[in-house]
Amino acid sequence: MNDPEYIFSRFVADLMVAYDLKIIEDIIHGRDSIIDFRVSNASGATAVVETRLYQSLKISLDLWRRAFDQLEALRIKSTSQVGLLVTNARLPTALRAEVPNSITVWDYDVITFLVGSRPGLATEWERISQESFIHRSSPLPEPGQTSVGFIDTPRTPPAPPARSLSSATPGADLCKKLKDIKPGKGNMATAFENTCIDALKYLFDGDLINWTPQKKSFSQLHRYDLIARIASQNDFWNSLVMDHRSRYLIFEFKNYKDRVTQREIYSTEKYLFPQAMRSTAIIISRNGANRNAVQVTHGAFREAGKLILVLDINQVCDMLHRRDRGEDPSSVLAGVIEDMLVGLER
Repeated sequence: MNDPEYIFSRFVADLMVAYDLKIIEDIIHGRDSIIDFRVSNASGATAVVETRLYQSLKISLDLWRRAFDQLEALRIKSTSQVGLLVTNARLPTALRAEVPNSITVWDYDVITFLVGSRPGLATEWERISQESFIHRSSPLPEPGQTSVGFIDTPRTPPAPPARSLSSATPGADLCKKLKDIKPGKGNMATAFENTCIDALKYLFDGDLINWTPQKKSFSQLHRYDLIARIASQNDFWNSLVMDHRSRYLIFEFKNYKDRVTQREIYSTEKYLFPQAMRSTAIIISRNGANRNAVQVTHGAFREAGKLILVLDINQVCDMLHRRDRGEDPSSVLAGVIEDMLVGLER
């Protein structure tokens, strides 16, 4: 299986076995699993393990907090002593004090430390890091502060929750709201646009700022449904700035029954201006784009370096659900861009 998340989970399993942790329940079935496995240490203490593979070394604080809440709820449900979050992202120093006492985090630094004395795992970890951080332009850093935890945790009664846990799923609510809106113009189009904006702000509020709806150009000839500026430490968003000259993103919303056509792509392309660091547009359409429209997006990129992505509602909902789970929703956008670049013809 070539799924990167599955490969990472298998690597984590090998790493735990190398440190004499016993896998007592292996429940990896791709990303449909809530947790990946349960393990026990030499003292008999048990942990539920959740692996998270991100495409950026730095992710938003809110994604960390959601991951903690989800894992803590699963730990309580499974009556385990510890919830073990294993990820290739780097835990921010500012967030270390917020990690619940019942949760141990093996982040980029901890994993790099653990594989240091095991050459085979170190090689595999280097490969995983190179392939997952595909948008990173600078070398990977040396490991920083580490606190391994759990390997020597004594067996004790499961700890109660340290605080109230968030069970809200605003992403799922926004997805349902989007799907419930009927295609069409007028009030339905307005409702679709407003819900899309709410969804985007939930998805990327820590990465994009200066959200401005109904923005007009100086000449008053063009009006964008929404424009926002990138202000993120995430590798994906930084790659849009550096590789695609896109400090600003334009969003268009099409509440059509049918797929968008080349006409809508040509119209959106007029808004893009690489010299003004405005080279990327994202069109959210109920049913995506037809074949001719896709070909026009390829031509715009090939001839002028203008990046136009068309997302359907299912892709937006995928991002919303990922956000609810504490995963990075920008990985969906990264996959769309990668598919386009790999398949692009001269």
